[in-house]
Amino acid sequence: MTEPQHRRTLRRPGVALGPGLVSAALLIAVWAVAAILTERPQHLPSPVAVFRVLGQLIGSGELWLHVGMTLFRVTAAFVAAMALGGALGLWMGRAGAADRWLNPLLVILLNIPALVVIVLCYIWIGLNETAAILAVALLAGFALASYRPSDAAFSTAAHSVAS
Repeated sequence: MTEPQHRRTLRRPGVALGPGLVSAALLIAVWAVAAILTERPQHLPSPVAVFRVLGQLIGSGELWLHVGMTLFRVTAAFVAAMALGGALGLWMGRAGAADRWLNPLLVILLNIPALVVIVLCYIWIGLNETAAILAVALLAGFALASYRPSDAAFSTAAHSVAS
């Protein structure tokens, strides 16, 4: 039995890398041409200028400070979302009254666009770390609370009975 074509190409080194490198090179080339055509580096800096500044930020250590702060925000928002969404979801899954009362509100909150939640958090709390973390935590927490394993198990069981 012969090996499928997709498996053979994945095992050869450089084959899967080629199209990605070509795509990245084409993107940078289009960017460079667009930067030349705009003639305004304030609006669209050239790739050389961006990579030069990126190198300076890496060398000075400033980039790593900002990467660390971003990872802190992501981690804090994730922990808050897990706590909020997990507790709310467990409560709604265990208490029928909580589910009946909170599910309609949760459906409404899930349909609010993320950008609106972020802007409202910035308006209410201010342009700071807390607002950014809270916005992400609320969005992810409501999504987590809306998922209840019992619902998934019920729909899977109903599907397998119907088949």
